Order: sequence, then C-alpha cells, then structure tokens
Amino acid sequence: MFEGDNEILETKALRNTLEAYSYEMRNNIDSYGSFEKYIAPKQRDEFLKDINEVVDWLYADGEFAKKSEYTERINRFRKIGEPVKQRHFYYTELDVYFEQFQKIQEYTQAKLGELAHLSDEQRQLVINRFTAAQDFMTKVMTDKESKQLFEDPAFTVTQIQ
Repeated sequence: MFEGDNEILETKALRNTLEAYSYEMRNNIDSYGSFEKYIAPKQRDEFLKDINEVVDWLYADGEFAKKSEYTERINRFRKIGEPVKQRHFYYTELDVYFEQFQKIQEYTQAKLGELAHLSDEQRQLVINRFTAAQDFMTKVMTDKESKQLFEDPAFTVTQIQ
C-alpha cells in the first residue's frame, strides 16, 4: 500500500513540476520575457506551441496521465529550456566578469610596480599568468561578440571563474 501511495505522490509531483515548468518557460520565452532573446525565433515558436498543447493536455487527457508520460514531457521540455536558461545566465553575467577582470588587471599592474621584493623570475611568472588570463578573456569577449544571444557560447561561467 505504501508503494502505491508513493507512486501517486510522485506522479502528482511530476504533474505539478511539468505544469510549473510549462508556465515558467511560456512566460519567460514569450514576447518581452526574460528568456526571449536566448532562444532562436523558429525554435521559440515551436516550443511555445508545444507548451500550449501540453498545458491544454494537462487539464484534459493529462489530468490522470501516467508518471512516465509526465516524465517524458518534462524531459523533452528541459532539453530545450535548460540551455535557454543557461544562455540567459551566461550572457547576463558576462559583463560582470569583464568588469571584475578589468579591476583585477588594474590591481595586478599596480601591485607589480609596488612590490620591489619580487625576483625577476617571480615577476615574470606573474606576468605570464596575467597574460594567459588576458588571452582567455579576449577569447571570451570575441566569442560573445561573434554570436547571437540564442547561440551557445564556447565558454562556461565555471571556466571564466
């Protein structure tokens, strides 16, 4: 009996998750939504159509659907929606990282001039690492400038951090 009750609760939870995710994505990718720019227009239209169909289905035939049906639909939606969320986060946070790096550059250059106790070898090590970081951030900026917001970036926030 416990397993049967557990199955019912899990199914209801999945239904609620699917419903919430559908509304979240529909609101955010629709016109003026915060994710609108981070999904290709054609994909956006198809995704909205699918979301609307699922919302209608949830209140009709999907009211008492099986757990596997809810799981399949939410997995399909997440396959599209999660990359959109990730692009939104990446592109909205990127300028913060560029600003932080600019401050780090200024600080590092100032400190290199102030620290007389560093040996030439230590100073060169700092310069080499600093140059590598600059090269990396230049690649990140070039990547950002070469892509549309709905295209996946070549880098991740974790790599930048």
